[in-house]
Amino acid sequence: MPKPPRSSRLASPVDTTVHGVHRMPQAPDDPLPLYRFTGRVVEGPEAGRYHLYAGWFCPWSQRVTIAHALAGPQDAVTVSCVDNARDGRGWAFRERYGPDPVNGFTLLRQAYEATGANFDGHVSVPTLWARATARVRRPEGIPA
Repeated sequence: MPKPPRSSRLASPVDTTVHGVHRMPQAPDDPLPLYRFTGRVVEGPEAGRYHLYAGWFCPWSQRVTIAHALAGPQDAVTVSCVDNARDGRGWAFRERYGPDPVNGFTLLRQAYEATGANFDGHVSVPTLWARATARVRRPEGIPA
């Protein structure tokens, strides 16, 4: 099957020479928690309310994605996957799984930055995005 043409909505290939290797962004003496967004989801299921950013490389993300496929509200929560390779920029949307269908982000970090302008914490999957509020939501049931 031929590869689709590269879209500008996708992140560039992994380049650790330019962007460095991925690292945890928190200093050891940082008083803030590593996972900054821990808000509860109080809204009920409604078609198109949430989007789940997942990654097949992560066991937690796999479990959430499988549970969603088997018992989840597919009409209320859509799913997309980030690429399994990362550099210093973190998780990205590349050709393997396609662009971000909701916001057009090229990097998952952009979702966290959209939630908190000065975000400097850890970006992980699974990440639950609330479309109505345009914010990252991380309910207690989803491990960080």
